[in-house]
Amino acid sequence: MKLGLVIATRNRPAFASANIRSILSQDGDFVLLVSDNSERAEDRDELEKICSDAGDPRLRHSIRSKVVEAGSDTPPDSSHRGRTPK
Repeated sequence: MKLGLVIATRNRPAFASANIRSILSQDGDFVLLVSDNSERAEDRDELEKICSDAGDPRLRHSIRSKVVEAGSDTPPDSSHRGRTPK
């Protein structure tokens, strides 16, 4: 059985890097997904380099470009945050 692990990060590539190294140092049948929600291009670029330099086939890197409400193709409208729009 393969285990799936997720690291969600935002604007903290150095912190994510330490966690990535720690997890990848473990033996086992797992996939590590790093979900990058960074706002700054330099943070996204740094984390992308960290992931590609790791050279581990168990590692997957996902860059999230925008926040979208579930079931919607458009960004959320903050005027109805936390409640259903009418």
